[in-house]
Order: sequence, then structure tokens, then C-alpha cells
Amino acid sequence: MQSIKTNRLRSFTGLAAIQSHLTLKNITAALLVVLVVAAIRLPIDYKRMMTITNNDYTVHIYYALDMLHQRPVPAFIWAHPLWELMLVGTWWLSRSRIDFWQSAIGIQALSSAATALMVFIWYGALPNRPGAWKRAFWAITLVIVTPVVLPTLIDGAYYFGYIGLANYHNPTVHVLRPFAILLFIFSIAALRNQKLSIWMILFSAAAVVGATLLKPNLTITLLPAVGLLTLYHIARRSPVNWKMLIFGLALPGFIVLGAQYYLAYAQGGSGGKIIFAPLAVAHTLSSYTGIKFFLSILFPLVITIVFFQKIRRDEEMILAWLAFAVGAAQYFLLAELPGLEHANFLWGAQICLFLLFAVTGRFVLKQDFSPAPLWNPKAWICYLAYLPHILAGIAYYIFAYVTPHYG
Repeated sequence: MQSIKTNRLRSFTGLAAIQSHLTLKNITAALLVVLVVAAIRLPIDYKRMMTITNNDYTVHIYYALDMLHQRPVPAFIWAHPLWELMLVGTWWLSRSRIDFWQSAIGIQALSSAATALMVFIWYGALPNRPGAWKRAFWAITLVIVTPVVLPTLIDGAYYFGYIGLANYHNPTVHVLRPFAILLFIFSIAALRNQKLSIWMILFSAAAVVGATLLKPNLTITLLPAVGLLTLYHIARRSPVNWKMLIFGLALPGFIVLGAQYYLAYAQGGSGGKIIFAPLAVAHTLSSYTGIKFFLSILFPLVITIVFFQKIRRDEEMILAWLAFAVGAAQYFLLAELPGLEHANFLWGAQICLFLLFAVTGRFVLKQDFSPAPLWNPKAWICYLAYLPHILAGIAYYIFAYVTPHYG
């Protein structure tokens, strides 16, 4: 019985594939991924937090200080307090040796490094065993890619109007990325009816609670997408893992979301109310909403067009697109009053766009471009569609480093 459970765990997580590739090259590449990502994030996070810049970090750090000293904190912050509690916990565990600004910088850098390492390992579990340096390339570049910022030449904006990816002003959306990858993997496992232990289900439930308390936008986008695919499976009479879907994903998500709604809205929190207002938020951010939207999704859109026949049968890509569609619909159709300009529904589109990029990169690595990948036109299309996002990411990094602005 223990052997069966172990095999199930190995099958689910890809440990069997990963363990067979614990070579010097793979270990070296993994360490390089962590070091490079830390080297990318630490300077920008230090600059954005320790100098005068336009950011959300400072206000959240002061909320954490208010929690520590038991001063009043707004109800909408208590609705998702995990980032602040992480600062308080780090301060307490270090016996006040690490202050709140230092721990904030460390959390941002560590979460990005953890995301990159998870991508590296997740890609390594693919059946075709992509090489370590290919996986390292994707893991590192996914940290910095941004929408293709061509309209910047017209309106001077690197962030406003796009569905953002790299984010250098908000404390929670990047920390949400490891949760996003983990919950996406759990969701796919449930939809594929993989047999999971009670411990896996409890771990998933804990991840849902943590993600929702960090920022609810992942939960309110991913769960509806999973629900739609579940309905499709029911219509096709395809089995799913109901225990994981109900107890590992839906139930913990709905319970926490219900409590958050009560704190942030029913209690008169800053959101006030949610209204149906098509394009109201988008038009406050930019006059080039349409073109910026398509430049935000250029890479996954091109790959989907080129490989449409394969992607229409690829459940990972379908779920990623569905989650992004839910997030984009929330951004374009809903708004909060007061505070419409805060664009809080944009976060769901952002985190799901990151997921879509990560899943699309995984899809690209699954493709067989043999016998000569260098001369395969589809291989060229894949990487040429991705390259502008990397170049734009480098440009945005420099902009956010040398100016106090982020938009």
C-alpha cells in the first residue's frame, strides 16, 4: 500500500522524471536559475523600496507595522493580510534583526526565485525531457517578460493600458506566482482524474487559502475556469477527481472569498460596491486599450494560431486560456466604487496572463521540431514571437530602475 501511494505521488509531481535527471548539469542549471533571478530582482526591489518611488510597497509595510503595534487597520487589508503577516512573522522570527523593509525586499526576491525554480522543475517533468539550459532560459525570462510596449513611443506608458506581467510596484501579485503554478498543477490533476492522497488534497486546500489571503484575484479567476472545464467533462461523461475539485479547490476558495467579501464590502470597506461598467476602468488607464491588449498576449496568441489543432486538444492550454479570459472579462467589465482608478480587477488578468505565458512555454518545449530545429519554421515562429516580450521586459526593467515611476 505504501508503495502504491509513493508511486501516485511520484506520478503526480513528476518526481520520477525529475529524479532520473538529477545530473550535474541539471543541478547546476537550477542553481544558476535561482542566482540569476535573485540577481535580477534584488537591485530593482531595493531601488523601488529604499528610495522615493511611486509604489504600493510603502503603504503595505505601514499596514504591517500597524498590525504589529495593534493600531487600527482597514477592513479591506484584514480581508487579505498574508503579505503583511509575512513581514510581521519575519520580524518576530528574527527577533527584530530583520526590519520590515529588508524582509519585504527578501520576500519579493525569494518569491521570484521560487517561481523560476518551480517552472524549471515543472518543465523538466515533460515526457520529452527538455534540456536543462532550455528550461533555464524559460524559467529566467518568464520573470522579466512584459507586454510588447510599442505604443510607448506614442503615449510614453510602459505599464498603463497593458495586461502587465513584470511588476515592480505592487507587493502581492509577484508573490502570488508560486501559488498560481501550484494550483494550476492541482487543477489539471483533478480534471485528469489523477488519484491523489488526502494529504495532497489538504495541501491544495492550504494553497488556495494562502493564495486567497494574499490576493483573491487568482481564486476568482482560476476557479471559474476550472468549473467550466468540469462542466465540459460532465457533458462528455469524463471522470474527474471530485474530492480534489470540491475539498482541495472549490470549498476552501469559496469560504475565504465569502469572508473577504463580508470584510471588504458588507462591512463598508474601501471597495464600497462592485458595479458592471464595461471598459470604464480600461479607459481610465489608456486610450489605446485594444492594441495594448493584443500586444500583451502576442506570444500565446501567435502560438495558439500556429498550433491550433494541437492546442484545442491540450487541456493545460485550454485551462490557461479560460482562466485568462475570466480575468480579462473581470477587468474589462467590472469596477469598484469608489476607487475605480485602482483597477483592482486587473490583478486577475495579470496573474492569469503569467500562467498563460508559463503554460505556453511548456507547450512549446513539448513540440518535436526534429530533425533540424534550427531550420524548422515553426520553431523560429515560437521564439520570434517570444523575443519582443523579452526585449520589452529589459526596457521596462531599466525604466523602473532609473525613474521613480512604474507606468
